[in-house]
Amino acid sequence: MRIEEGPDWGPTYIITLDARASEALRINLELQKTLLGVPVVVKWTGPTDISNDELLKRLVEIAHAGGFKAKTTGGIDVVREVSQQRDR
Repeated sequence: MRIEEGPDWGPTYIITLDARASEALRINLELQKTLLGVPVVVKWTGPTDISNDELLKRLVEIAHAGGFKAKTTGGIDVVREVSQQRDR
């Protein structure tokens, strides 16, 4: 485990686990629930055994559990994003 200081989030705990994605994200959620307001990032070295959609869902759940709201570095073109999703 290490702690990194970021300009946007402040001190962030970075933990690397020898685990598959689903297990690492489960642990990440439990840690985030106990460390409200302190960002916890769990990296995994095993296989990514979940879909991109499931990964996004779990990351949102982890952020919500920690009391964090999404931040963006710039604006987004909502019309373009919706059009791209429709074209899928």
